[in-house]
Amino acid sequence: RILVVGDSTAEATGGGLVRWAAANPDVAQVTIRAKPGCGFVQGGIRVFPEGEQEISPECATYVAEELPAAVAELQPDVVVAMTTAWDVIDQRFDGTGPEAPTDPAYRARIGEDLPAATDAVLAAGAPTVVWIAEPTVNPIWAAVISPQEDPARHGVLHDAMRSIAAEHPDRVAVADLAWWIDEAGWADDRDARPDGVHLDASAAERVATDWLGPLVVDEALRGR
Repeated sequence: RILVVGDSTAEATGGGLVRWAAANPDVAQVTIRAKPGCGFVQGGIRVFPEGEQEISPECATYVAEELPAAVAELQPDVVVAMTTAWDVIDQRFDGTGPEAPTDPAYRARIGEDLPAATDAVLAAGAPTVVWIAEPTVNPIWAAVISPQEDPARHGVLHDAMRSIAAEHPDRVAVADLAWWIDEAGWADDRDARPDGVHLDASAAERVATDWLGPLVVDEALRGR
């Protein structure tokens, strides 16, 4: 049994896993408990060119309460976690100005909050966690450069995921979707990601069928 958690990109990517599992019911069952609009990094204020945005308190509740509750309820063999936009855009924290993930306070938050989310899921009873290392995105394929297009920002998240896996080598793994997207030639494919961020249904199903689904099942079995 696979539980998919995270933001709207987790929901879109997880949809492919759902359809793959439906075609392979003897292999896997998939449940999605995503929270669109929420990342895993807590305590910041989002900073956009047009102004600042408070993060909904629901995001902290999602990570601290809803994820462990979902694990306790569903008893998955593996939890698949993914985040993208909300953990790479500029944020301001107590005592800082606007920061990118490559800046000290933001990098430290990522280095604390992704492990904390992982620990909460493991403590709730999940045997295995697979973090998806997300690809760089280009919102609506706009000509205006977005911070989300900076690979270095995503690299900070990927480094944190790999550090977590190194700390828990028998229970945590990283699925490098960024690598897979590049290998498939989809980095600039507007059909695969019509809005530049989320995989469309057919692309997500191909990802799941050709690579992600078997990888997640292998990690779940390895954790037994």
